Amino acid sequence: MTKGDIFFAKDTERHFHPIVFIESIDNDRFKACILSSKPTGKNLLMQSSHFLPVDSNNKPYSFQFRNSHLVIDNSFIKLNDWINEDKIIGKLSPEGIRFIESNMPDELPILLNAPIWDR
Repeated sequence: MTKGDIFFAKDTERHFHPIVFIESIDNDRFKACILSSKPTGKNLLMQSSHFLPVDSNNKPYSFQFRNSHLVIDNSFIKLNDWINEDKIIGKLSPEGIRFIESNMPDELPILLNAPIWDR
């Protein structure tokens, strides 16, 4: 996984928001943030320029800008097993990565250790 990769959780029924990979914590965990289509709370509207339209093979990503908002209230630490790393659905542009980095809180993220399907 690389910074800015966008995934869905394996359990999309309970966790339907796209997840943006920020960085690896260790071999088992990563830091992430969430995208939403809702302008609720402190969510910040992103721009289409924050998303890459195609992958390195010039294949369009399935996730594009769709009234996408960055959820800035929290970042998260998730187990790598929480997502399917082989299914990148989108990717942030360098401008999108800078947008997330400049708007995410500096406080410690919420730690969620259990894989979502074990709850």
